[in-house]
Amino acid sequence: MRVKIGRENGNYFGTTIGVPQGDALSPVLFIIYLEHIMREQERTSHFRKNSRDFVIQYADDTTFAFHQPSLVSDHRDEECRCAKCATEHIQQTLPVTMADYKMIMNQGKTEFETLERGRQEDIQIKFLGTKLNVSEEVKARKMRASRAMRVMRSIWSKHGVIGEKLRVRLYRACVEPHLLYNTATIPATDREIEALNKEHRRGLRIAIAVFYPSTIGNLALYERTETEPITVRATKMRWELFGKILRGRKDDAALRVMKEYYVDKLEREKYRGGPKTSIATMLQMESQYATSGVRSIELGPVNTLLMLNRFQRVAKHRNADKWKELTAEVVEAVLTRWKQREETRHIKRKAAREQREAQQDEIRDEARRREVSMESEGVWQLRAGQGGRSTHIQAPAASAEGTQRRIHFEDERQR
Repeated sequence: MRVKIGRENGNYFGTTIGVPQGDALSPVLFIIYLEHIMREQERTSHFRKNSRDFVIQYADDTTFAFHQPSLVSDHRDEECRCAKCATEHIQQTLPVTMADYKMIMNQGKTEFETLERGRQEDIQIKFLGTKLNVSEEVKARKMRASRAMRVMRSIWSKHGVIGEKLRVRLYRACVEPHLLYNTATIPATDREIEALNKEHRRGLRIAIAVFYPSTIGNLALYERTETEPITVRATKMRWELFGKILRGRKDDAALRVMKEYYVDKLEREKYRGGPKTSIATMLQMESQYATSGVRSIELGPVNTLLMLNRFQRVAKHRNADKWKELTAEVVEAVLTRWKQREETRHIKRKAAREQREAQQDEIRDEARRREVSMESEGVWQLRAGQGGRSTHIQAPAASAEGTQRRIHFEDERQR
């Protein structure tokens, strides 16, 4: 090691106590060290993975994913490659391999989960801080964002002291990340994404101090705060991640799974009902807005391996701006679609509000006409105090003195 100050480099010196705490070199060395251990585990293990099995590593978290077409297995064969046998093999051999390199596998934090169709609601595990159960993850994000808003309520209450732009910046730095984290990888439905949009708009209204009875429309809110809906932000993040995966190595787990999805699409068992919301279906829907900008490459919805390879050619184009332009086209189309949908909702809400107000006016007019009719016929209406019941009493024609008393009583009631 050596010390560098400005442009001056010191002399090299050796160290036997590791790297300084918090140094950027520490996690890099750890990743290299752990990678060597995992390669040694694979080399010395007699267990051979299937072509669809893969290992995902991020810092000190390692995920082993084993594919098994059927959950039924008799385990008679010593070379059984089912998910259960593979899991037991990892539990037995990996701690021994890690111990050889003075590392410890934390068995207490090891989680096991079987992913199968129809059990999405039962999944409770997390991956990189994100729950695989999408509905539960959306609820958790809303709760975290709401908690962050409460922690900063002293800032929101000082709207006369702290400027609006600064409050919006604080909101985007401290609250918005709770809603956006890993959103590109979440296959959320339109309803679930709209729930995040509502929480986002609620926080923005608090940040700019718009409270009832003051109101501001959704489009005006985003324009005033210079922000975008979660729907648009998630789309942009998803396509940036999509391009990064397409530019990656051939043996990357994400790219392998993408290609195998389209290879087996025709042979995959079909189920009743519409297609489940997934990253593949979301990309297929959004890709219809994309045009390549590259000659001889015709793009369309990503629903086949051929079309996926075409998008990969655009992502690996020598001009890196081509993918940025394609991403901008998709994001702009999604934003336009969202604005059109929001304008339609605004028109419907306005029409419903006007209809409701008209009905209330009609009810009030009818009540006034009834009162006038009852007064002309000498009928008094006494309202009971419980249950909102009313009793009609037929009285003789009122005298002049009684009429004056009744008028005085009506004036007092209106006050």
